Amino acid sequence: MNKTEVRLKWIAPVNGTTVSGDPIAVLRGTSEPELAQAFVEYVLSPEGQALWNSAPGTPGGPKRRELYRPPVRRDTFPIGTGKPAPDSPYVFGQYQT
Repeated sequence: MNKTEVRLKWIAPVNGTTVSGDPIAVLRGTSEPELAQAFVEYVLSPEGQALWNSAPGTPGGPKRRELYRPPVRRDTFPIGTGKPAPDSPYVFGQYQT
């Protein structure tokens, strides 16, 4: 592959998209790869995702401030609904149509 070839493409529907993902990765060359991987695993765990999906002060949620980002794990939403938890409409209001 030469430097002019594109390996990643972005496609957006004509009418827009509903959400954009927040990528997370361990960067090559990090001085602490094990710690970085542990952080990624925590962020993607149910406990880490609760920080994204819960109101401040709720069990498992952030202590003081909202993160204003939707979680990526389907299992962090109420079972069977496919919708965000009722205590977090301010987080998802900007994403719901």
